[in-house]
Amino acid sequence: MRTSIDLLEQKKVLGQFPAEASGSHFSDLCQERSVPEFLKELYEKRQKGFKLSLDPLRRAQEKIQWNSKPNCSIQVVGTNGKGTTATAIARSLASKGISVGLFTSPHLLSYRERIQTSLCWPDFAKIKKHYQTIVNSLGKEVSEKLSFFEWTAFIAKSIFREQKVQVEVWEAGLGGRLDATTVFTHDILALTSIGRDHEQILGSTPLQVCKEKLAATGQDTAIFVSSQLNADAKTSANLKKWIQSESGYLNTKHFVLADADLHQTPMQANLELATAVRNFVLSNHELDQREQQTHCFQFYGRNMSVTPSRAMQEQHPSVVSVHLDVCHNIDALKTSIDSLLTGEAILFYSCLQDKFSADILHALQQAKVPFALFASGPKNRALLPECIANHPDVNFFASMEEGLASAWFQKESSNGKDLKLCVWGSFFGIEDFLRMEPSAIKSVKQSSSAGAKL
Repeated sequence: MRTSIDLLEQKKVLGQFPAEASGSHFSDLCQERSVPEFLKELYEKRQKGFKLSLDPLRRAQEKIQWNSKPNCSIQVVGTNGKGTTATAIARSLASKGISVGLFTSPHLLSYRERIQTSLCWPDFAKIKKHYQTIVNSLGKEVSEKLSFFEWTAFIAKSIFREQKVQVEVWEAGLGGRLDATTVFTHDILALTSIGRDHEQILGSTPLQVCKEKLAATGQDTAIFVSSQLNADAKTSANLKKWIQSESGYLNTKHFVLADADLHQTPMQANLELATAVRNFVLSNHELDQREQQTHCFQFYGRNMSVTPSRAMQEQHPSVVSVHLDVCHNIDALKTSIDSLLTGEAILFYSCLQDKFSADILHALQQAKVPFALFASGPKNRALLPECIANHPDVNFFASMEEGLASAWFQKESSNGKDLKLCVWGSFFGIEDFLRMEPSAIKSVKQSSSAGAKL
């Protein structure tokens, strides 16, 4: 089946949500410095490598007795737009009075961002309670074998089942076939755009990546495919032909392939996909629509505009706005450059070693604005000066603070024009900027989440 949701329908379904993120709540997250001891233990598990089988995780899940099942479970896979699409689905269903649980990753400022329900953003006490319950169910030996991401998925599942949410929305982490979120049974799989990322695991071609993502489907899973499967129109068309030819093999009773619109932005494609999923859920699942929503789902870090603090304005009077965007792979970066980099701007880009490439550097050089790279993240992943040793003309700083204090930035920002400071790239880089002292922001407006206006 093919479908095309027009913009009027998208506005009707998704346009009712506020584009404003909760300024006070966001500020609280910026100030959240301490990490509970049990979370420190989980963070240490981040060093565990990617697992090539879900069998150990499935055996672990068999030891846990979830006290209920959702009416509907949705898994969102893809390379770009997963978090935005998942958040849009959750928001649109919650606005209809349906209880929803949302799992996304990674977080920007607080671990709590990963697990949300239409009732709350769980505090650390609740997260710890569910963590301990799972430890007791699994035993020490099995518990120690779980990775950080697997633990977080289990904690989210435990919270969702305690609150008996009707719909669970899961953003896959890395891949699909071997992703921890695939261990749960899902009724719907939504595929966003496909691009180059984690090539050593997912493959080096769009088709290989696409196969890996769609391999997450279970028997009778309804599949929804984005209208923009790849930034390149020809590649996107070829991927869709392959998916159509394999739809029987995918073993699904419901298959929706959205028509491409060459004038669509990636955001519109994400919202179109979310709208199609939302409509299917409402039409095919019996749901109680009497839940009073007390929490508006947020997805920080994507296309966020923030107002500089007074301290920053005093130090850099030409900077009148700051724009944050997690565009940490080549396709996302190109999209952000094409659609978001307007007017007078200076760009600081944070990139991890395993994501840095000549293509990233070339895209930045073609952006036609002054730019600099800066290091952020764990020592074993942070970008090093040697990575750009063959490009002496590229500005590189050990931190965002060093970059803002540099003679290069002072020169580029002293032309007397109002400037937009763009801080893009990895979650680590944007977090470093937001945690800078003095506070870099005084208010925040988010436009790339499900509340984006079309």
